[in-house]
Amino acid sequence: GKKINPYISGELLYLYSTDNDPFDEYRVSFGIEVDLPKKNSINLFYIFKKESIADLDPNEINIIGFRYISKI
Repeated sequence: GKKINPYISGELLYLYSTDNDPFDEYRVSFGIEVDLPKKNSINLFYIFKKESIADLDPNEINIIGFRYISKI
């Protein structure tokens, strides 16, 4: 059979040269990867990204994706 690999990850962007509110951006993602026969796989994922956290109106980005991977 098929092998299913769930995953979750997070990133935090730190601005080195800023004294006030040095954390400027973060990303959280989770998804599932399914191995298919003959070294192929599919990946379904969701990413949430928030930029310019210190601003009054920070940018929020939502991404839903599908990826097909074929290894030679």
